[in-house]
Amino acid sequence: MRRALSGIVPEEILNRKRKAFASRAALAAIASDYTSFTNLSESMLSSSLGIIDPRAFRQTLQKASHGETIATLILVRTLGIEFWLRALRTHGLLNENNLTTEVIPNHCVAVGEGH
Repeated sequence: MRRALSGIVPEEILNRKRKAFASRAALAAIASDYTSFTNLSESMLSSSLGIIDPRAFRQTLQKASHGETIATLILVRTLGIEFWLRALRTHGLLNENNLTTEVIPNHCVAVGEGH
């Protein structure tokens, strides 16, 4: 793939070894706003639907705030799902009547375990 992109993509981008900057940015954001994310974990719609395990989510946030290695992409995607569900609720597309764990199979995702 690198050979195919040679001359199209700048060499410094083409030959970089990792994309750590994306990971560092997400971890820095979590560390700087740790309290808000922890408060968010107390009333997550994705948890009430049985999608995530809030305890595992909080543990992952704590690891991230201490600079420990976590599955950053999974954490970011989990937050994305949570904010999407909240937007649905804000726009009246999700309400208490249709918030039920019967829709989701009875298992939770343990966020941050790197599976």
